[in-house]
Amino acid sequence: MTLRLTVLAAALVLAGCGGGASSTPSAPSAPVAPSAPIVRTAPLEFGYFGLADIAATASSTTFTFAIDWGDWTKDKEAIKARIIAQLQSAKAAGLKAIVSTGFLTFDAGYRYLGTAELATFKKQLDALDLSPIVIALYPVDEPDIHAQLTDAIMVQCCTETRAAWPGVKLAVIYGPNGQTPGISAYDWIGRDDYSAGSGELSRLPAIRPDQQWIVVPGGADPWRQDVAPFAAFAKSQPTVAVLMPFLYSDYAGGKGIGTNGTFPAYAAAGTAIKTNT
Repeated sequence: MTLRLTVLAAALVLAGCGGGASSTPSAPSAPVAPSAPIVRTAPLEFGYFGLADIAATASSTTFTFAIDWGDWTKDKEAIKARIIAQLQSAKAAGLKAIVSTGFLTFDAGYRYLGTAELATFKKQLDALDLSPIVIALYPVDEPDIHAQLTDAIMVQCCTETRAAWPGVKLAVIYGPNGQTPGISAYDWIGRDDYSAGSGELSRLPAIRPDQQWIVVPGGADPWRQDVAPFAAFAKSQPTVAVLMPFLYSDYAGGKGIGTNGTFPAYAAAGTAIKTNT
């Protein structure tokens, strides 16, 4: 989301938050009731994109998103420290984590640097016993909006990231315009298109049988989307791995889910997913 670059300052205060070939058709335009019990190989995950107040959301989320917002040149150590603190809070609350890693593998101009810093950071998390709660890495947000992030570059990044940090999923959310650089190398794949409402569900990228979707309702201002159709779709489709609403925190464009009146509905949806009810 290009809007994401504007949320950092407010989010930090509150938190104190191409492509490859495919053989699978796009998602249906509306939730479809299953004719048989859903069979999943892993639980459906629920958590907010970006920084969220762990104390306020832990009871209704399964993971926290440790995002790498900040200046990737000047603030790298501060970003690492923030992610470590967030993972420590998440572990104490019994949550899993998705971790952004682009600040370790790209410079501020999105030139690929390799995975040496990522491997070093993983060792730091290993020593703190934080790596076990990490279920997915998020190499770059919306790589499709950066012209220099070609399919080849993103495939290379994902391949080398997977080698540096084995055993976790790689996740991506693309913007609404249709390009999907690196899609063949990801495990969890989403698209944001808040102006489309639940019509976004018909525009999810085509995926292979070994890949799954991330569904991203826009709950923050100005969209305030109803979470119900997104949650119904996610629960009815084993091809959905994650329901990840945007955005809990307030930001320059308005209030987030945490303060704009939509939180009770989103928390109820998250609780139902977390408790499998």
